[in-house]
Amino acid sequence: MRQLYLIVLGITIHFTLNAQLTPAVIDSLELRLLDETDDILKVDLMNDLSIRYYRVSVKREQEYAYQAIELSRKIGYKKGETVALKNIGIVQRTIGAPIDSILHYYNQSLVLAEENGFL
Repeated sequence: MRQLYLIVLGITIHFTLNAQLTPAVIDSLELRLLDETDDILKVDLMNDLSIRYYRVSVKREQEYAYQAIELSRKIGYKKGETVALKNIGIVQRTIGAPIDSILHYYNQSLVLAEENGFL
C-alpha cells in the first residue's frame, strides 16, 4: 500500500509542477544553481530541476536527479536524498525501466522518509 501511495504521490507532484513549466523557469533555476554556494540549496535546486525537466528532457531530468543524490549523500542531507531517490524512480518510469527497478528507488525513498520523519 505504501508503494502505491508513493507512486501516486510522485506522479501527482510531477504533473502539477510540469503544468507550470516554462523555459524561463528552467533557465532561472539553472542560473540560481550556478550562483548558489550553499550545498543544501544546490540539492534542492537540482531536485526541482529534475522535476521540471520531466517530459522535456529525460537526459537532463536524470542528470539532475543523480547529481542531487550524489551531493546529498556527500553532505548527509537526508531530505534531499529522499527526494532525489523518488526523482530517480520517476526517471526509471519515464524511460520504461522494469517495475522492480522503479519500485526499488521509490522504496528506498519511502524508507528514508520514514526513518527521518519526513512523512
